[in-house]
Amino acid sequence: AEAAAELAPDKPWARIDPDFMRMLAQHVLRRTVSIIRSQRHGGTMLFLPPEPENDGSLAVKYPFVRSPGRGRFRSVMVDIMNTLAEIHSGFADGLVGWRTYSRSSHPAITDLDEAVFEVGHLFAGLSAVDGALVLTQRLEVHGFGAEISSQLEPIEKVWRSLDLEGTRLVPDLADRFGTRHRSVFRLVNRYPDVIAIVISQDGHVRFVRHMKEHGVVYFDHRMLGA
Repeated sequence: AEAAAELAPDKPWARIDPDFMRMLAQHVLRRTVSIIRSQRHGGTMLFLPPEPENDGSLAVKYPFVRSPGRGRFRSVMVDIMNTLAEIHSGFADGLVGWRTYSRSSHPAITDLDEAVFEVGHLFAGLSAVDGALVLTQRLEVHGFGAEISSQLEPIEKVWRSLDLEGTRLVPDLADRFGTRHRSVFRLVNRYPDVIAIVISQDGHVRFVRHMKEHGVVYFDHRMLGA
């Protein structure tokens, strides 16, 4: 909604579907994961709240200062929304959203979609450095090469979700996973607002989050369509 507010209100532009921002973000992350899997170096992406707390559990080796580069995705997203709203001015069939964007052959949209592709490559490239890529949940780059403290309290059990909603869960042993996964499990357990995507070198992808009723839950990539 905040990005939508940046659309110029003095033009009779089309209305943008509020769900479009979420779908575009998912599109960027799918592209990023696809690139990382194709390069077979694995990687970890951590998504922090806008004002994260940190007691030293996460050390970011290469932090990003506030700059246009840090918010590159947001800038591209707003440009896409502005362009969609402008070129579809007078659109009488309701909201302009993901379907319109994904099917558009307009040169301006094609150029912006290339910029989205470049953002995916940027994220994938940063994740190739040893350590995790750290983003805010608005996909602003916080830094990369982040190391999760080995002093975090280990956990014995995590939960595997059998559906997208996390309503069907089965227990799993944390020790069954490699170092990358176990460190993420500990971090998410310590900071329940942190969300993570872990890509193994063999291309396996897991989405990890905290659920209040159970604790650390992971979702398999086949279910998420990654």
